[in-house]
Amino acid sequence: MALQCPAPEAVIFCYVSDTVGPEYQFLLQAVYDRFREHAAWPLARQLEIELEDELDPLGGLQQVCFAIGSDKVRCWSSYDAGGVCQLRLAGFLECGGAEDDVNRFLGAVRYCAKKYRDAKGAPVTVSAGEFVAELRYSELEARRVGLMLLDATDLWTTATQPPNTWPSFTPGPLARSMKDVASLRGYFDLVKEDEERQRAAALARTKDRPAPARKKPKQQKQKAYDVFISYAYEDKEAVARPLADALRESLTVWYDDFALRVGDSLRREIERGLARSRYGVVILSPNFFKKEWPQKELDGLTAREVEGRKVILPVWHQIDAQAIRRVAPSLADKVAARTSQGIDAVAAQVLDAVTEREPDPSLEAASHASPASPPVRGSVSTSAALAAQRRLDVYDKLLELVHEATGRIVHLYGMRRGPLYEDWSIEQLAKHMTDLGFPGKTHAAILGAWNTDRRAALKELRETARQGEIAEADRALGQASNFLLAKAPYITKPIAAKTREAFTPLKEILSNAMFPDPGGKGHLITGWSEAAAARVEELAELMRAELAGEVG
Repeated sequence: MALQCPAPEAVIFCYVSDTVGPEYQFLLQAVYDRFREHAAWPLARQLEIELEDELDPLGGLQQVCFAIGSDKVRCWSSYDAGGVCQLRLAGFLECGGAEDDVNRFLGAVRYCAKKYRDAKGAPVTVSAGEFVAELRYSELEARRVGLMLLDATDLWTTATQPPNTWPSFTPGPLARSMKDVASLRGYFDLVKEDEERQRAAALARTKDRPAPARKKPKQQKQKAYDVFISYAYEDKEAVARPLADALRESLTVWYDDFALRVGDSLRREIERGLARSRYGVVILSPNFFKKEWPQKELDGLTAREVEGRKVILPVWHQIDAQAIRRVAPSLADKVAARTSQGIDAVAAQVLDAVTEREPDPSLEAASHASPASPPVRGSVSTSAALAAQRRLDVYDKLLELVHEATGRIVHLYGMRRGPLYEDWSIEQLAKHMTDLGFPGKTHAAILGAWNTDRRAALKELRETARQGEIAEADRALGQASNFLLAKAPYITKPIAAKTREAFTPLKEILSNAMFPDPGGKGHLITGWSEAAAARVEELAELMRAELAGEVG
């Protein structure tokens, strides 16, 4: 029997959505079963193969994950060799047999709360490895709880997960309230109450505050922020974050990831941001109008639009005028930027409004076009130059990550001379394995067998080192793939397509290293390696040509 979580009224927190339909339940259960067995999230491409009979009739893995909702499951692309399917905390409530893991998670939360309270406000770090000694969890259980805590982002201010080591966390102020938490629903309620309390206090102080008198531009006092970005959480990665990155090149931007620092009060920072921002960039979307607190931020900005002063700069995302008119008629007639034009075009329009420049006519015309209209390229301006510089930075980083992944993967089958090991002392061997991040049990087993069964110890040593190299190569390819997805607004389709072409032979090499084919594909490795090198060189040439044309 799966844990039950009655659906509360709709609020800002995405993890209280309705129960998953029975036709999709199998995927959550499959992800949990593999998580429970291996203390790791399953690879997306592995699930696509193992569950293809169930997934394909429903539209595939990504479509099923979309139907379930990102509040319960998060799935990376199967084109990413390291892409995984991750069960969110709310997803555990839908899985049979998850009660023990949920209870261990709650025990770890109470442990973090005690450490935070005992420190009396001083910074304190908790490692998931402590759960073995302090809470009597097995290593497998502690690793599972560590992965669950990584999703409890409201609980900690920083978290780290170095390769082959325990994840560690620095509990934040919310941990103080978690000392007696007894259920996952209770955890969610405490998170919600804290968020609502801080936002309500901030908005109450700013909503009715009169707007400062408008002054002549030369006499206007410099504000702390040029723009405040208001958005729904679901639109953060696709719109809010890349837009904030684009605007901060020329403006001072209040955006939570920029403005909040460890130890800051969310209430005070929102209050300060709303009160001291000249404009509010409001990302209007279907998600925005489902949330309570983004609309309260909008109310606070609307109250400042007095005497004809423009404060709200709307950005339409996956929404049209008709839909906005139904829920917010006063916003439907405002000239708005549209994300269908691209993030660079939106940033240029916001920059024009804030700096009181004459808007680019091509962008102004595009803002009245339908959401499906293709973006219109405007004249070269300061904002266009900034966009070109951002694209250059993104391409530099992408090429660096692709080179890193290519080097590590091709190296798996390259000619190299490794250590002989046989003449090493125990101290040398122990240091070498520590540097490579060998798991504790493997580290101890090899040391224990070194003087009694040298042959077996050497075999285990070389196999573990090999698996470490494969894991690092997989991680490097995953980083490049994730960067390609995360920076999609800045990467043109030809560059993205050429990058994926470069990934194809690398994935073949990596797959052969992970799962050697008894039929023998070794003769193909050289061809794949040469193809990968050629694709990377073609990618670099295409980037240079594109950037030269953009600058010219």
